Parts: sequence; structure tokens; C-alpha cells
Amino acid sequence: TWSFLRNDVVHGDKYRAALPEFDLPLLRNANRVGSAETSLTHFRRSPSWLHQNGQCVDTIKPGISTLPNAGRGGFATRRIPAHAVILPVPLIHMHTSLLEIHNPIQYDYEHERYYYLPDHTTAQQQLLNYCFGHANSSVALFPYSPGIHYVNHHSNPNAYLRWMTPSSPLSQFHHDDW
Repeated sequence: TWSFLRNDVVHGDKYRAALPEFDLPLLRNANRVGSAETSLTHFRRSPSWLHQNGQCVDTIKPGISTLPNAGRGGFATRRIPAHAVILPVPLIHMHTSLLEIHNPIQYDYEHERYYYLPDHTTAQQQLLNYCFGHANSSVALFPYSPGIHYVNHHSNPNAYLRWMTPSSPLSQFHHDDW
């Protein structure tokens, strides 16, 4: 039965949330438009809501660089005025020690585990290559906006990173308690 499938076969709340409760009209609607559309209606937003509360992220697209041996990069999809926001870039902050790789130094047979020493760092996670930071700081900032990893550095940059100001239209997305 549907209850058995939804409650006992499907594991994980996020998957179960996409499946409607047993309600025949609801199930018919899910069959017609899809289970996510039926159960997660609060995730759909009107164009006016998006215009007021959202931020466009289609300003760049990936492409092959015109510079020799430069690989791929981000290219504007339309004219972007000087000093305009190209992409909003939220950041995840983390301690750089989380990105360290340690080799095991000793195996404890009694407890069946390896012991690691924090001062025996042998490498760093590749994620660090995509973070902003400073050699004298223990903070790494990982940008996670769509398209941000296509932005490359160049000796003659045509874009720059800047902190959001309180007067910025994006400041509505910042909350001090975050």
C-alpha cells in the first residue's frame, strides 16, 4: 500500500517529504503534475516575489578562454555596467585545519583505530584551491554561488570581489545572527 511505501520503504525525511500523504485527490494531482510539485508547493515563487527577493545569476556562462592555455572561464551573457554586481557570492567560512590531511602515525590494535597528530599535516584538501584566504589567517572562505568557479584571475582584471555594504541591494539577504 501507499502508506507502506511512503513510511517504510522510502528512507530519509527529505525523500519522504516529496511523497504526498495518502489522499486520493492529492495522489491524482501528484500523478498529473509530479510529487514534488504537489508536496513542496511552498518552494515555488511568483516572478514578482523573485524580482523583489532574488538575485539573478545568469550573468556569466562558461566557455573556452581566448587566452592561450588558460582553459575555461566565465564570460558575460550581456553587457554589465562598471561596478555592477556580476554574481552574488555567499561564503562558507571554515577553519583551515579542517582542510588538512594527516597521515596516520600509529595504529592502536586494542581500540582498532589510527591515531593522528595535528602537527603532522602532509597535504591539504583540494577544496582549499577554491577558497579565499590569507597565508597568515586560519580562516578559509569558500564561495558557493552558481558560476563563481568559472571566474579566473588575470594580471589585468576586469572584475573584482568586494564586500557587501549596508546600502547594497543584496544586504536584504544578510542577517547579523547568521
